[in-house]
Amino acid sequence: MALFIEANDPKAIILLVADHGNCVGYNYTGAAYKQLEENRLLKRSVFSALFTVKAPKYFGPYRKTIPSTIGIFPALFDYLSGTYIRDCKSFDNSSYLLITTDVKKELYRCFESYGILLLRK
Repeated sequence: MALFIEANDPKAIILLVADHGNCVGYNYTGAAYKQLEENRLLKRSVFSALFTVKAPKYFGPYRKTIPSTIGIFPALFDYLSGTYIRDCKSFDNSSYLLITTDVKKELYRCFESYGILLLRK
């Protein structure tokens, strides 16, 4: 498909983006939201993401401003509008989970903005 698009529109931008992993290692997807997880590999499996961009060389400076999947669309919209390069690295790229138990709900920050794993609340 990408070759077809490129052959018909050499200036096309092709994005392949998955915003979250698939909870590999858990018995079911919802398990990640039931209790605080300290296992690094399990925690990473929830927040791992696939991300690739095929774009013309003019997109290069914009690509360098994208720290994660969170920043791709602001950079893309800046590029398409021809306005300016927004520093997407200034966005909060932290990763959070809402942990729900029978007693309470608590928002838990799992990774800080630069992808550093946080193990405690």
